[in-house]
Amino acid sequence: MKTKYIILTVIFAVIALGTGVSISQQTNAQQNSANQGAHEIWYCPMHPQIQYDHPGTCPICGMNLIKKGAEGTN
Repeated sequence: MKTKYIILTVIFAVIALGTGVSISQQTNAQQNSANQGAHEIWYCPMHPQIQYDHPGTCPICGMNLIKKGAEGTN
């Protein structure tokens, strides 16, 4: 019985770790592309780590991206 719980715990830990790493890598890639020669930066007001060099929607919450510097923002 203990073996089942240990195996399930390990499986959930591996899944959680894998998901966190992929989100982290995606966010870093987006930030790097936004910082390299982009004239306009568009970001999600709810998830400021999500940044693009073009308008669109946030992949996490679906909100419209806001241009940095627009409407009294940075």
